[in-house]
Amino acid sequence: MDKAVFTNFPIIHTERLTLRALTNSDIYDFYRILSSETAMRYYGIMPVESREIASWFIDQYRSGFLNETLIRWAITFKESGDFIGSCGFQGLNENASRAEIGYELHPNYWGYGYMKEALSAIIAWGFDIFELNRIEALIYPENIPSEKTILSLGFTLEGCLKEYAFFRNQYTDLNLFRLLKREYTLL
Repeated sequence: MDKAVFTNFPIIHTERLTLRALTNSDIYDFYRILSSETAMRYYGIMPVESREIASWFIDQYRSGFLNETLIRWAITFKESGDFIGSCGFQGLNENASRAEIGYELHPNYWGYGYMKEALSAIIAWGFDIFELNRIEALIYPENIPSEKTILSLGFTLEGCLKEYAFFRNQYTDLNLFRLLKREYTLL
């Protein structure tokens, strides 16, 4: 992994999107996502009840970047700058050049390919710039749209982690997907 990427926050442009650092100006729109039962159904946390919690998440993402433990981009429309979600890498394992990908998108923007476009860009960045060897995704088995997105990006289902998470007062399974750099270069 190339830790030099933590010197300046990388901005990524795609056809329709700009991926940039989350800022305090995103709190209200981020809160709209984090407070949505629909958006949080498979996120692993209950919908949040205040903007302060959205602010706390943004602070954690900022601190994680400064401490070189994670990187999280705001997903915005290139033309208007409107915030619609976030995505990034956490669980960085420098020894194994491995990270877990995570993301959320406001439900109003589901089904338009925005998340696939954003994830495709950060996957390319992760392998080409950050020098990752392996990217993982942990997804609730019931979250079929998320699984379809990940599979369309070349990920492979490695298996089901039985009772891996505790959410909504019960142990739940998570499916583990992976994409290796050598597989990515063949896509």
